[in-house]
Amino acid sequence: MRLFAVSILLFICATQCYALDVDGIISKTIANYENMKTLYIEFSNVLCDEVSGTCNMTDGVIYFKKPSSFRLEMENPEQIYIGDSYTLWIYIPAEKRAIKQSMTELPFQVNPDLFLRDYEERFTATLMEETEETYMIRLIPKDSTDVYDRINLDIAKDQYTIVGIAVFDDIGSENKYSFHKVEIDAKISKKLLEFKPPSGVRVDEY
Repeated sequence: MRLFAVSILLFICATQCYALDVDGIISKTIANYENMKTLYIEFSNVLCDEVSGTCNMTDGVIYFKKPSSFRLEMENPEQIYIGDSYTLWIYIPAEKRAIKQSMTELPFQVNPDLFLRDYEERFTATLMEETEETYMIRLIPKDSTDVYDRINLDIAKDQYTIVGIAVFDDIGSENKYSFHKVEIDAKISKKLLEFKPPSGVRVDEY
């Protein structure tokens, strides 16, 4: 009887412990995004500067359509980012100004699928924390970068969607996105992903 009980415990551990494996969690998350056509996210963003000791908070939404079209709207102050893998527009209505610049890589918060693909080659991944609802995974770049020192991902257990991204630089500043609503394959109008500077808006190109 004791041997049977031990066997059951070993079976439970084998199934549940595998689910907690960091590579398994990331693989399921990637699979969840791989076949999507569109993505809609409502988020809050907190940017804390370690040097000045200040934090700025804002809310926003993200519209993304594969392969590379996106729109990111942020409040306080209002800013709209529209782009693809070639061109990025930044529109600041209060200043009646639009910035056009080239773009070589999509923002990671816009396309998690692309960000996590081949992560083993770029990051060392560690499962740092587990709650009833989420996994928290830390990604440390294998090659040094001026952009970030480490990245924390919060992944929902029920659907394997990314619900939080925190980016830290080498001096401790933090840029955190909390995703309150995530819809895969949401209906997104084509017009939302296009931009034409309104009349009277100054355009700066870089």
